[in-house]
Amino acid sequence: MKYFLGRCIVIRAIRSLRPGDVVAENYGPIFTKRNLEERRKNLAGRYWFFCECNACRENWPCLEIMTNDDIKLRTNRNKN
Repeated sequence: MKYFLGRCIVIRAIRSLRPGDVVAENYGPIFTKRNLEERRKNLAGRYWFFCECNACRENWPCLEIMTNDDIKLRTNRNKN
Protein backbone atom coordinates (compact mmCIF):
# COMPACT_ATOMS: atom_id res chain seq x y z
CA MET A 1 0.00 0.00 0.00
CA LYS A 2 1.24 3.49 -0.82
CA TYR A 3 0.06 6.88 0.35
CA PHE A 4 1.37 10.40 0.86
CA LEU A 5 1.88 12.36 4.08
CA GLY A 6 2.56 15.90 2.95
CA ARG A 7 5.58 15.70 0.64
CA CYS A 8 6.59 12.21 1.82
CA ILE A 9 5.52 8.89 0.34
CA VAL A 10 4.76 6.04 2.74
CA ILE A 11 4.92 2.45 1.50
CA ARG A 12 3.62 -0.36 3.70
CA ALA A 13 4.43 -3.99 3.01
CA ILE A 14 2.03 -6.88 3.60
CA ARG A 15 4.94 -9.11 4.67
CA SER A 16 8.30 -8.66 6.36
CA LEU A 17 11.10 -7.37 4.13
CA ARG A 18 14.77 -8.26 4.26
CA PRO A 19 17.74 -6.21 3.03
CA GLY A 20 17.95 -6.57 -0.74
CA ASP A 21 14.22 -7.33 -1.23
CA VAL A 22 12.67 -5.44 -4.15
CA VAL A 23 9.88 -2.97 -3.47
CA ALA A 24 8.38 -2.39 -6.92
CA GLU A 25 6.60 0.81 -7.91
CA ASN A 26 4.77 1.44 -11.19
CA TYR A 27 6.10 4.56 -12.92
CA GLY A 28 3.78 4.25 -15.89
CA PRO A 29 5.32 2.98 -19.12
CA ILE A 30 4.23 -0.67 -18.98
CA PHE A 31 6.23 -3.13 -21.09
CA THR A 32 3.16 -4.38 -23.00
CA LYS A 33 2.58 -0.90 -24.47
CA ARG A 34 6.09 0.53 -24.97
CA ASN A 35 9.37 -1.01 -26.05
CA LEU A 36 12.49 -1.02 -23.87
CA GLU A 37 14.08 2.07 -25.43
CA GLU A 38 10.90 4.16 -25.04
CA ARG A 39 10.37 3.03 -21.42
CA ARG A 40 13.93 3.75 -20.35
CA LYS A 41 14.00 7.12 -22.14
CA ASN A 42 10.75 8.14 -20.43
CA LEU A 43 11.89 7.01 -16.97
CA ALA A 44 15.30 8.67 -17.30
CA GLY A 45 13.73 11.93 -18.48
CA ARG A 46 10.96 12.10 -15.88
CA TYR A 47 12.37 10.29 -12.85
CA TRP A 48 16.16 10.30 -13.44
CA PHE A 49 16.83 6.59 -13.08
CA PHE A 50 17.80 3.58 -15.20
CA CYS A 51 15.15 0.87 -14.79
CA GLU A 52 16.34 -2.61 -13.85
CA CYS A 53 12.97 -4.40 -13.53
CA ASN A 54 12.66 -7.90 -15.02
CA ALA A 55 10.86 -6.60 -18.11
CA CYS A 56 13.67 -4.12 -18.84
CA ARG A 57 16.59 -6.41 -17.93
CA GLU A 58 15.18 -9.21 -20.10
CA ASN A 59 13.75 -6.92 -22.82
CA TRP A 60 10.25 -8.41 -22.72
CA PRO A 61 8.28 -7.95 -25.98
CA CYS A 62 5.37 -5.54 -26.43
CA LEU A 63 1.92 -7.10 -26.52
CA GLU A 64 1.55 -6.55 -30.27
CA ILE A 65 4.53 -8.85 -31.01
CA MET A 66 4.08 -11.39 -28.19
CA THR A 67 3.51 -15.03 -29.02
CA ASN A 68 1.75 -17.62 -26.87
CA ASP A 69 5.21 -18.87 -25.84
CA ASP A 70 6.00 -15.41 -24.40
CA ILE A 71 2.95 -15.44 -22.12
CA LYS A 72 3.58 -17.45 -18.97
CA LEU A 73 1.66 -17.32 -15.71
CA ARG A 74 3.43 -17.78 -12.39
CA THR A 75 1.54 -19.51 -9.60
CA ASN A 76 2.39 -20.63 -6.08
CA ARG A 77 0.23 -23.74 -6.36
CA ASN A 78 1.91 -27.10 -5.74
CA LYS A 79 1.84 -29.47 -8.67
CA ASN A 80 1.59 -32.60 -6.47
